[in-house]
Amino acid sequence: MRYMDSREDEQIRGITMKTSAITLLYGPVLINLIDSPGHVDFSGEVSAALFLSDIALLVIDVVEGVCSQTEFLLRKAINLNLDTIVVFNKLDRLFVDLKQTTAEAFAHLRRLMEQVNSCISQIVSGTLMEEQDWQDVDTAEQVLYFSPEKDNVVFASALHGYGFSLSDFANIWSYKLSLPVTELKAKLFTDSYLSKGVIKADADRLGKKTLFEQLVLQPLWEVHKCALVDEAFDKLKVLAEKMGVKVKSKRVADAFDEFMRGWLPLSSACMRAVARSVSARDAFKRTNRLASLSLSKGHPMYEAVRSCSDDSFTVVYLAKVLQFGDRVIAMCRILSGHVAAGDELFAIDDKSSQDEEPLERQKVRVSNVYMLMGRERMAIKCAAAGAVCAIELCEGFLSSTLCSESLTVGLARPAQVCEPLVRVSVQSLGDSKDWQQLRDALKQLSVLDSTVRVIEQENGELAVLTAGEVHLQKCLTDLSDMGQTNIKVSEPIVSFLETVVPSPPGTATGTHETDCTIRGGMATLKLRAVPLPTQIVKLLERSEDALRNLREGVCDTVEVFELKKALLEEGVRWLKQMKGTWFSRRSDQQLRAALCKHPLRLVVAMYRCIVQTNGQALGKVHAVLSQRRAKVINEDMNQASGLFVVEAFMPIIESFSFCEQLRKRTSGLASGQLEFSHWEVLDEDPFWEPTTEDEVELYGVKGDSINRARSYMDALRKRKGLLTDELIVVNAEKQRNLKRNK
Repeated sequence: MRYMDSREDEQIRGITMKTSAITLLYGPVLINLIDSPGHVDFSGEVSAALFLSDIALLVIDVVEGVCSQTEFLLRKAINLNLDTIVVFNKLDRLFVDLKQTTAEAFAHLRRLMEQVNSCISQIVSGTLMEEQDWQDVDTAEQVLYFSPEKDNVVFASALHGYGFSLSDFANIWSYKLSLPVTELKAKLFTDSYLSKGVIKADADRLGKKTLFEQLVLQPLWEVHKCALVDEAFDKLKVLAEKMGVKVKSKRVADAFDEFMRGWLPLSSACMRAVARSVSARDAFKRTNRLASLSLSKGHPMYEAVRSCSDDSFTVVYLAKVLQFGDRVIAMCRILSGHVAAGDELFAIDDKSSQDEEPLERQKVRVSNVYMLMGRERMAIKCAAAGAVCAIELCEGFLSSTLCSESLTVGLARPAQVCEPLVRVSVQSLGDSKDWQQLRDALKQLSVLDSTVRVIEQENGELAVLTAGEVHLQKCLTDLSDMGQTNIKVSEPIVSFLETVVPSPPGTATGTHETDCTIRGGMATLKLRAVPLPTQIVKLLERSEDALRNLREGVCDTVEVFELKKALLEEGVRWLKQMKGTWFSRRSDQQLRAALCKHPLRLVVAMYRCIVQTNGQALGKVHAVLSQRRAKVINEDMNQASGLFVVEAFMPIIESFSFCEQLRKRTSGLASGQLEFSHWEVLDEDPFWEPTTEDEVELYGVKGDSINRARSYMDALRKRKGLLTDELIVVNAEKQRNLKRNK
């Protein structure tokens, strides 16, 4: 049973799709544990969880090693200045599946540790170096590095319920070996060995077993061998009695889990590591944490959030909205003050105007305060500063900040991580009342999920934009749960962009110019579309502010032409319109003609696809990637896991059901992960046809090879009801034989 995964589709898929929280009591410490998804389609859920948290538990599969999503989560945690604890999960697979010896397993874990710390170095040098001096970079790396002796590393097997840190085995062996706990813990994960009660170095050079092999892995491997390989129940029971654990189960597998959970409980190992980290009261005293909410010294909430005091005015940050039946409840964190049922708070947006009157701001009333308990909730009287809880509000509103004072500006929401690129058209099959209910349900869905965008198009269709295929299926399930079952959903639609490329050498410049007559014949302008150089395109993609200013500068042109209408009625990219802004709506045709005088190209959205597989299925992986028109850019072997890692760029339009096909073709030996990478010009002329004798001889009269750009263009133009060159009747000169044989 996956307790934190309350959705039915989460239980079926075996993945987390929605952020959920539970409140745990570990001794005197109250811990809010937030479970967030790991799939790249749910990056918005991850961001919400990180902004509620002070400590991040980064779970890494010891067999698969560091994946792209691992790097993304680690980068987010470092940028938000969270205390990070790494949990190396599935430790049992090193012995049971990979058949590694203690020496091989220790070397594997050390390589994996180096790989994670290498990611930290890249993140620090690439991100923090822009804000800090060179001298501070080395210090920052040393603080962030994972090291088992610092108690920020947990070795675990969640399947069997056991986990430990170096402190656990240091305390076990310290008394038996008559060695100080601090000395033993400092040397336990190093290249040291034990000789006559003395710890010595250079175990690898001398061919000795290291302390970690001898004192940690050897006992664990013996227990695993006894239970999972030999299935010796009596021997396992004797080992459990020696460790002071009573085993009641009669089956070997259940007895093994019961023994390991009693000897090295995973919950205790993780909770001890969390309790030693930063507390909620001190978390926002760090500059980077305050900056993540756009808080500077001049901000009216700066001191209140920094002090995190119960006596200060109330500041509540809303991370996301949950739905329990008919009621909408906000998951939030109390940054300052306290919240109780009956309190009235001001809803303050992060873009509130300085000139707005305090009396005009929306006031909301808190009807209930809840402690989050996974799929359940528990009503409480009050929540104090630092707590993560849920509040039920009497009125709906669109704001990220609630405050007891009517301030001018609130807290900034996190930037959108995953751009929604997969779109479907949703239509109601009922009457006008059903259409209104569908609109209300989609509006509610966009509030519940920050990644979803809902657009009502000019033709009246309702378009839903999602982050990916898995995210789309989850949103459709949510609509069904809201009672929207009598609806029609189109096939997934992926957006394209259009651009022009430079004309072949020797083409006269005058042939690219188009005459544009100003209203009334006052003057005639020469209009020419010019492709932007690649360097400027990259600069604009890196600078959102510069791109926004350029868009504001050409707003008159955009308002008329909407930068569309050449190939697919899609957006135009990497193009500048020159010579004039005094266009009327009649200049639409001239703008279209200016584009068509250059070679036109499609710009497709690309996924960065990372596939992990073994050598046995590597050939089948390449076959699937080739079928999906993916371009392999790198192939390497992960030294820590021994698996091949294939990196490729794949058009999003070709990615649907990719992971399912990959698993079927490789019999489950390969797994893929997709995340948005960039926009890429498709270097194929959508209007190309064989013209010369050589081309006709090579490709045939109609072209035997598939023109991807042409197929994409025709499919989209058909969907939009635009004119295509497709012939309804093919080979009309061929006579049919209508004679019926009797």
